[in-house]
Parts: sequence; structure tokens; C-alpha cells
Amino acid sequence: MIRKFYVLKKRIEKVTEMGQYKFSIIKEKKDGTKIYLVEGGKEPYKIILYSDPRKRPKCNCPDNLNDGLAKKFGIYCKHIVKLLYKLGQEGEILSILLSGYNKDET
Repeated sequence: MIRKFYVLKKRIEKVTEMGQYKFSIIKEKKDGTKIYLVEGGKEPYKIILYSDPRKRPKCNCPDNLNDGLAKKFGIYCKHIVKLLYKLGQEGEILSILLSGYNKDET
């Protein structure tokens, strides 16, 4: 549990340092789902932000796809968190960061 909180703390710190990232909508589906292009890092990535709040956003960055911390701990990558922040959904950030948190973990 302590390690997961450490990872969450680091994730929040990373997000606050991400000033250079640019987000642009590259596709909007009929149901309101939006696909964003994230630029400004090592490589451009794509984020899918579903109109249905029950569906978790997805990013194709290595943190989500490989053995990164987002996948390992079930939390979202910094790109998704930063996008939500830029969209004015700050209230969602904590719940998203903690979405994979299980109180029984040690």
C-alpha cells in the first residue's frame, strides 16, 4: 500500500511538470467520444476519452501498454491526468489516480 501511494505522489508531481505538452482533438465520434493527440514528449501518443464516464480513458503510451507503473498499479498515465486537468476536470483527477487502488493491498 505504501508503494502505491508513493507511485501516486510521483504521478501527481510529474503532471505538474508537464507544461510543454500540447493536446489536440484528432477525431470526435458520434457518441461524443474524443480521440486526442498528445505532443511535446518523446513521441506523440493518442488518448481516447469516452463520453460514457463508466469507461476508463486509454492512452497508447508505454506506461499503459508495457510494464509501466500505470499498468502495474492500475492507475492512469500522466498524459490522461494532464488532459483531464486541462479540460477543467480537476475533481476527476484524484478519483482516476485512485481508481485502481485496493485498500486491502499491502
